Amino acid sequence: MTETAEGKKSLMGGLVSDFKALTPKQWLGIIVAIALALILAIYMGTQCLGFLIVAIVLYMIPHLLKVTSVKVKTVVGVVFIIVAILVGTFAFTGTANAMENEIDVDGEHIRDITYDQTTDTLEFYVLPDQDSNDWEVKVRYVPIESIPFGMYPLSSQNNLVERTAEQSEMTAMSDNWYRVTLSGLGFNEGNYYQVVIGILNNKTGENQEVTQSVVEQHGFWYNDGADTTMLTFIGTVYNIAYSSILFFMILVFSAMMRSSAEKTRAKMEAEGRLYPQGYGRCKQCGAMVLPGEVNCRKCGAYIDVPDELRVKKKDFFQCSECGAEVPSDATECPKCGAKFDEAQENVVVHADGSEDVSTENVVCPECGSTVPSNADWCPKCGKMLKDYKQ
Repeated sequence: MTETAEGKKSLMGGLVSDFKALTPKQWLGIIVAIALALILAIYMGTQCLGFLIVAIVLYMIPHLLKVTSVKVKTVVGVVFIIVAILVGTFAFTGTANAMENEIDVDGEHIRDITYDQTTDTLEFYVLPDQDSNDWEVKVRYVPIESIPFGMYPLSSQNNLVERTAEQSEMTAMSDNWYRVTLSGLGFNEGNYYQVVIGILNNKTGENQEVTQSVVEQHGFWYNDGADTTMLTFIGTVYNIAYSSILFFMILVFSAMMRSSAEKTRAKMEAEGRLYPQGYGRCKQCGAMVLPGEVNCRKCGAYIDVPDELRVKKKDFFQCSECGAEVPSDATECPKCGAKFDEAQENVVVHADGSEDVSTENVVCPECGSTVPSNADWCPKCGKMLKDYKQ
């Protein structure tokens, strides 16, 4: 029989076991984490801080509910990616479609914006600031590269086109308005454009430097046959990718930290410097206790552990009433409260397993502790007493 068949679980088997071990509260936490991360991705996902917040929420909610399995958290991340892409692509395509070609918005200084696709002509009316003699009309447009969640069209400024209306392209009207007609914009079929129309006042300073101030501007999106579903899909993938990368970086880093901590603990347990899991806490207050400690440092309660977990000392003393470990300088048993005096019989267990009883004490020359006279070693500092007593 192979090693795998004898005991090692397959990857899928281990994953199923980890999911079966989840409590209803942990299941609910995972669902809430995915839903909340998705909401944050929709409304904050285009910001650098938003990417980080989405990743932290997706990781921390299950983690706080003690979902420690790396496999489970990996599946949570994958499910979030799939759900976010599906929602971002299909639920928001309609939003992207609704934004396009909405150019019939009139303002105080700009109105009646129309675009004729057949002649590639943009026409609109502008009302300059009457207090300015130096003004101009600018049109900026750029093809949209992606639309994450149908709400924030993203474009590359490398493809930005800026065009200033010439005098020959403006016709003065009787009511101080000007009709602007711009032809040959070069909109390519199959693209989705963001267009901004603005009126700017020019002001020359004392150093002959020209500054511009915006009187009014209007922006709109124009779809020249682009596939909005694909643009939305690309935008969503682009948006979710950053949060997902951060999530898996956090997951890998935490898994490495946990693995390192577990190896360190196993080493310390093997060296007798830590109790195994389940025995390293005081049963009264929950404080950490170390091998060799008889009383809890926090609450003073007696540390009761199985005999096989007790530190193997060369000499140790047991209470004649209850058998608890007793420090050599104790005046009473930390477990049962039995009083000790100079006539107290102390059972000494030597390294070779032999036992004898002593009612006399000596003072350790190294640390000054009171030690039964038949002890070979001082239990407090480890000083060899055999030669000293001779």
